[in-house]
Amino acid sequence: MYHPAVFATEPAILHSKVVHKMVKARPTLLVHNGDYIEEALIKERITKEEISAVLRENGLHTSKDAKWVIFGTDATLSFIMKKNKDY
Repeated sequence: MYHPAVFATEPAILHSKVVHKMVKARPTLLVHNGDYIEEALIKERITKEEISAVLRENGLHTSKDAKWVIFGTDATLSFIMKKNKDY
């Protein structure tokens, strides 16, 4: 069963771009070309150590090995490796 607030806000979300941007989650880029984006880390409350742990679990040694690290709307970290890295 849906909460009454869902029925009250759904029309506004569907018909207003401003409201839609405020309430809908969007992925956040945390690392770009191996460099941390400090503002994004602070906004999402994610530490460099947390990112490093996920990268190591997936065979990357440092953030410099990643082209991008993305914090998804489902609270997972995804990454794209740099092409020139030999593994």
